[in-house]
Amino acid sequence: MPQSSPDESQDRGTPRRISWSILPPLLVFVGGLAYTVGALHYQVGTLAAPKSGLFPVGVGVLLLTASGYSLMAEYARPSSPPEALGPDWWRVPAICAALWAFALLLKPAGYPIASAVLCGLLLFILGRRPWWVAVCIGVATAAVSYYFFSSLGVPLPPGPLPF
Repeated sequence: MPQSSPDESQDRGTPRRISWSILPPLLVFVGGLAYTVGALHYQVGTLAAPKSGLFPVGVGVLLLTASGYSLMAEYARPSSPPEALGPDWWRVPAICAALWAFALLLKPAGYPIASAVLCGLLLFILGRRPWWVAVCIGVATAAVSYYFFSSLGVPLPPGPLPF
């Protein structure tokens, strides 16, 4: 019979501390649970005759499965603590703000203007291009995507532009 080390026997007797790294997957799991419960209020239908709730329920189940797996993996083997923030830490909240700006601008300004602003801001925030190149690429991307969406018959908010 192999002998156990003193540390191993001590670990068995004391309860295991839960790491703070378990919090993000736990929050995603709780949010996924609330989303899935909300999605169940719609009619789901079947795969042959889907109703409006089939896709949201599928997304909710996928969210619960992925976050549940992540939660169990994090509990079994907690992640190492995060590293210190680098000099470019501001880019993540700036990208989130650009996405919020797109969502807020979409209806009043229309898709062409909102998508040009979003693309230009993202290129500028990521710092890969000068500001004038980011503006040109943003306008070109918005024009091309608007053309393709319009040719597919996707209704987009027009805003103040005549097209």
